[in-house]
Amino acid sequence: MWADIDYMDDYKVFTISQSRYKDLPAKVHKIRSEYNMTFVPIMDAGVAVRKDIDTIPALKTGLERKVFIK
Repeated sequence: MWADIDYMDDYKVFTISQSRYKDLPAKVHKIRSEYNMTFVPIMDAGVAVRKDIDTIPALKTGLERKVFIK
């Protein structure tokens, strides 16, 4: 099973949406044990851009360090 950015919390890097995937560890265990399938989260390198950059540490730090490709 593949999961794209929809599993992320507001598209924040290395997060899991608690409203849609709060039981993700249990779901992954079920997928593996009952269906012999693998769960593969797609790790997008994108960072959500929001007006309040303090809510997204990866955005704030990246802008401060000027590490984003433009």
